[in-house]
Amino acid sequence: MGTSLSFIELLLPLYFMMLIGFLGRKLKVLSKATNEVLTQLLLYISLPCLILSSLNIPFSLPLVRAIFFLILMSLFQFCLSIILAYYCRKHARLSPEEEPVYESLLIFGNQGFMGASVSYMLAGGEGVIYISFFNIVYLLLLWTYGIYLFTKGRVSLPWRSLLFNPGLLATGIGLCFFLFSLSLPLTVRVLLEELGKTTVPLSMILIGSMLAELRLKIILALLKNRYIWYASVLKLIVIPSSLLLFLCLKPPFKLFSVAFMTAAMPSAPTISLYAQKFGGSTAFSSLGVIHSTLLCFITLPLLYWLLGYLYRFL
Repeated sequence: MGTSLSFIELLLPLYFMMLIGFLGRKLKVLSKATNEVLTQLLLYISLPCLILSSLNIPFSLPLVRAIFFLILMSLFQFCLSIILAYYCRKHARLSPEEEPVYESLLIFGNQGFMGASVSYMLAGGEGVIYISFFNIVYLLLLWTYGIYLFTKGRVSLPWRSLLFNPGLLATGIGLCFFLFSLSLPLTVRVLLEELGKTTVPLSMILIGSMLAELRLKIILALLKNRYIWYASVLKLIVIPSSLLLFLCLKPPFKLFSVAFMTAAMPSAPTISLYAQKFGGSTAFSSLGVIHSTLLCFITLPLLYWLLGYLYRFL
């Protein structure tokens, strides 16, 4: 169990990786196509390799219990998020194009890329195991309920894309290896480990590159839009704090910290992609994602400090 200061020290390499992406984009070392290329590399190569290499471990009953606990917390988090997002959207004065974006900003976080990076920094390969199972509910909802919010039944759900989502597929294959105590050949294990290690720097460089596209007028809009602030505060503080209820079960610190910090991730960039594809407000979605991403560098250390403080009394 670390302090808030030690957590900030863990985050510093991530911040510098993000700074490299930011400067690379500003200095035009990285092209306009960088974001799309890095997203594809992360989604289809490095992140699945990281998941597979981390799940190539011996079967154990304690880990099975941990998996069920992680899925239970994830279900609780998303049920609360969906109810809260629906309530907030009903009581907000937004355009029809902004309404699905507002709900999505509250429900879906950057759990895949940034969440994996933070979990790896917190607990190494063990952290990746935990987040892989914690994200199962997230991946299922992102490709079903996430699309439904924008289409309301106008577009059929892409079941093939859901079933063959790289993150979900890698987790399923890794789970089979775990349950049946199968072991990969040494060459394959080394290959997966080396490719998987690129997930952390690539994901942070991607975030830095995205932030480099900020303009002054966007920053001013961020500060003026109250709904952007509401979404960020609820997503970054209120929703993850609800998981503190599970502390009464006295879970191991590493396991709970990974779930807790993953739930505190900023809104997912996928929301902007959905807005563009299904007719939502792209400006509103971009503002929301960027705003929560910037604020999370303040809220994450504070939440980690709170968690460490509470664990002293368990």
